[in-house]
Amino acid sequence: MLYRRWQLKGIETALKRRRVVYLSGPRQIGKSTLVKNFTGRNVEYIDLDDEAVFRKVKFDLNSVVEHNKHTLIFDEIQRVPELILEIKRAVDNDQRYGRFLITGSANINHIPTIPDSLAGRLTNVRLRPLSQGEILGTEPEFLQNALMQDISTDDATFSRDQYIEMALRGGYPEAFRQSDHNRRLWANEYTDLVLDRDLREITQIRRKHIMRSLTKVIASHSSHIINKDNIRQNVAANYTISRDTLDSYLNILESMYLIDYVEQWTITDYVRTRKKPRIFLPDSGLTSSLLGWNKRNIKEGHLALGKLFEMLVYAELSSQIDATDKVFELYHYRDKDDREIDFIIEHEDGGFIGIEVKASTRVVIQDFNHMKWFKNKFAKNRPFTGILLYAGKVSGRFDEDMWVVPIEKMWNN
Repeated sequence: MLYRRWQLKGIETALKRRRVVYLSGPRQIGKSTLVKNFTGRNVEYIDLDDEAVFRKVKFDLNSVVEHNKHTLIFDEIQRVPELILEIKRAVDNDQRYGRFLITGSANINHIPTIPDSLAGRLTNVRLRPLSQGEILGTEPEFLQNALMQDISTDDATFSRDQYIEMALRGGYPEAFRQSDHNRRLWANEYTDLVLDRDLREITQIRRKHIMRSLTKVIASHSSHIINKDNIRQNVAANYTISRDTLDSYLNILESMYLIDYVEQWTITDYVRTRKKPRIFLPDSGLTSSLLGWNKRNIKEGHLALGKLFEMLVYAELSSQIDATDKVFELYHYRDKDDREIDFIIEHEDGGFIGIEVKASTRVVIQDFNHMKWFKNKFAKNRPFTGILLYAGKVSGRFDEDMWVVPIEKMWNN
């Protein structure tokens, strides 16, 4: 089944204002399927995952890049990093917009084998696993509606069990329709494939067994504030790993889109980067499968259930933010007095949305305490909407600027 991806519009827009558009994201999320929407009479598609095509391109890079089409598509560009330099030369000689649409399963700026950058010539469009809104065919309107406090008060229809099933299946097209057992097999095969293939293509690391162990350890830490000492100790139970090595491996996993960071919100920009970020795997289904979670055992542990719901919400928020051309930025909040807010979303015009996530079907007024404090301390005269996303069915205003909202409203407002 084909799904209409929210980033289709983003690619169309980018091709009109940049010479090179880079569609990036982890393997097997539909990048190839998406760019094939642009194939036609004046567009050529070159699949670098095809071994015969790969060898032909490697043999004569220059003649491949010098095309007379409106757009030339290279799929999985990290397989032939030398193409970047040829593309740079081509777009410097002919500066028309939309000349190249390239895809890749690694951050192009973090691949050491790429000899040069396309700074000023390229825009990056991030594709993630399918969001629930994309699966259900809705539009990414939740954040804009939340900022305006235009929130539907109709009762939701989803039960908590349905949310659990959604989170466990995730958004990888190959995996989310399968059984718990088959998804678990797929997840292990997928991580092995990515680490075996992409590590070989983008880095010189040979200790793949440590990377596999590290990925599973990070899965157990997903949605938490990163604790590198704890992660290193868990990995070091089987392998020796230094702090510098851990930092290097985390950077590689981030460049391969196997982990994401959500930075801590602070008043000043310069202290944000890597202060106390939360770490996530990009998909709740992949995380659940690597941890062996299923519908039976996830209900037995409340901590795991809360984490599962946070990962489901994170995946939806990050996809919607990407689809809105990043007019929103995603953070979390935590301070020395242990005040925490799961997600803080800041609009480019200055408005805030605070989001707390609860796996329960009931809420109490105290659940809003930290968002109320943040509003009074930092938002002040700026627009602020506090939202408690939960597994219940009733939606409505709970207090001034504070709303209780079923998770379903994220894709069905």
